[in-house]
Amino acid sequence: MTRPTSQDAGAGVALMRSSVRGGFSLVELMIALAILGFGMILAATMFPVGWMRARELNEHTVITAASNNAHAKLAMLLNPSDPGLSGAEFAGDLIFDGEFPYQTLQKMVFESDMRVHQLHMQNMVIGQSRAFVNENPWRLEGVDAVNDLSGLNPDIRAKLLLPEFTTRSFYTPRILFHERLYPPLSRRSSADLTQVDEIWDQSFDGRVYSWAAFHRLRNPIGPRWDDPNLTDEQKLALASEAAADARVFDMYYVALRRPRATYRYAVQNPATAPNPNNRGAFAQAPMPLNASEDVALPTAWRAQILFPEETDAYSWKTEFGDNPPDDYIPPAGVYTEVTVDGQGKDWVPELFQVGSVLIDEVNGLVYTVTDRRINASDEDRAVLTLDREVFLEDIDDSAEIDPVPLAGNFRVDPDEFKRVVWVFPPPVLDRAGLGDQGALTFQGKQPVVGIEVKTLSVSPSN
Repeated sequence: MTRPTSQDAGAGVALMRSSVRGGFSLVELMIALAILGFGMILAATMFPVGWMRARELNEHTVITAASNNAHAKLAMLLNPSDPGLSGAEFAGDLIFDGEFPYQTLQKMVFESDMRVHQLHMQNMVIGQSRAFVNENPWRLEGVDAVNDLSGLNPDIRAKLLLPEFTTRSFYTPRILFHERLYPPLSRRSSADLTQVDEIWDQSFDGRVYSWAAFHRLRNPIGPRWDDPNLTDEQKLALASEAAADARVFDMYYVALRRPRATYRYAVQNPATAPNPNNRGAFAQAPMPLNASEDVALPTAWRAQILFPEETDAYSWKTEFGDNPPDDYIPPAGVYTEVTVDGQGKDWVPELFQVGSVLIDEVNGLVYTVTDRRINASDEDRAVLTLDREVFLEDIDDSAEIDPVPLAGNFRVDPDEFKRVVWVFPPPVLDRAGLGDQGALTFQGKQPVVGIEVKTLSVSPSN
């Protein structure tokens, strides 16, 4: 039998020592796990940020691509072939026909204006009675000449009813339903939605984005009919000359998001829209049409917001009345908050969610709601915080917009603190059976992704 040598014993001790020294203590293990966990937490927090950044980038791409696509389409479509009645494709443009001599012209058919108008597009009624429908935004603006022509010359009234005018004017949708989706869809095989077209329907259900457009004439075209300094002959000559002039429009392209194919959007009852010809009146609370007329794509409403008059910017009237001294310079006044009055309808403030985009109908300024506070004792009233400062100069409308200021007015008419804005409400729950007076219950977020403003020049040509 061989005895172990001293060398073998030393090797065994070394082996035992190396095996003991090769492990980690509990403290070391806990420190390593803490470092690993901290790193994983940091990495995990990057995923939501990265997802949000990716979504913002995607939506920015959608806004740019959709507005470019819409701008190119409108530049091609909205070029009137003649400068008369059949060329009035934009609401707010001058509508005039030189065939009628001034002796028979009782008044201008339509004067031009510098308000913001919504471009007429198609939408789709959702539910069992699914069908393509016209949005008819001109009804919200009090422009209803096709149904109320009593004040017009009979010859003009007859011509307004001709298909050559109605099909080429803003009374007919300029953009069809499939064209306003992004990416655009092909035309449906049948406009009758009761006919089955599974491929088209599935493609539509997968479309998240769509767009709407507004336009504002940058400069007025033609004379004002109530101008006391012009004779009928002069008005006729100026209108005839202006009818062939190029028009420059500011186009507002609004990218809209409909996250779910089942979402539905209420349509405003035109009878509850603010009267554009009586800006000084407090508008009634906006109300929806019947639930059977809810549509698939977001649709704009016209509503009134109120800037506060109880500020230093308006205090000059307290000190000077309506006759301030010639050298008096009032404070400019800065506003960041406006009020919404639901007049007993506590759901009306919900039309204006945080993130909602407001387009001032008169001056064309665009605001975003950054905060909203509901009055605790009066839930039908809310205070909206805007994303920008609004100066008195912003709401002191020019003579072209507000040609008849109040007598003795020095700075801003009280009427000008009442502003009418375009806003896209959030989707609503189905309210079948509640009728026109049924309260709206909103779900989801406001639909506006972004807005871009571009310039479009339209040149009538014979």
